[in-house]
Amino acid sequence: MGNKRVYTEAIHAERVLAILEKEDTCNRCPAQKGYNACTDEGVMALWTDKRPKDFPCTICKVFIGNPIGCPCDFYGPTLAAKMTWIALEEKGYLKQKEKNNANNNIIRNST
Repeated sequence: MGNKRVYTEAIHAERVLAILEKEDTCNRCPAQKGYNACTDEGVMALWTDKRPKDFPCTICKVFIGNPIGCPCDFYGPTLAAKMTWIALEEKGYLKQKEKNNANNNIIRNST
């Protein structure tokens, strides 16, 4: 694959929000193309691993305070989703999304 990007917390938050808007939130990985189930090959195909702290699995686990494994596997679907929403809110990503949505509505209504 071409250029790989560094996976950041902000990218994780954006991608995890997209997953939370889907009907089935578990068995999906924010770092996978199409949010498919997690595989090391899929993660490595899209994201650079030059800085271990920026590795997608590390960011995902740390995001909700779970250094052990994938949130759905460790906490179960309901608690994992709840903890993710709380983390998104505490880290300010929900406010940012609301602000972006409001700006998009202003732009649409002004044309």
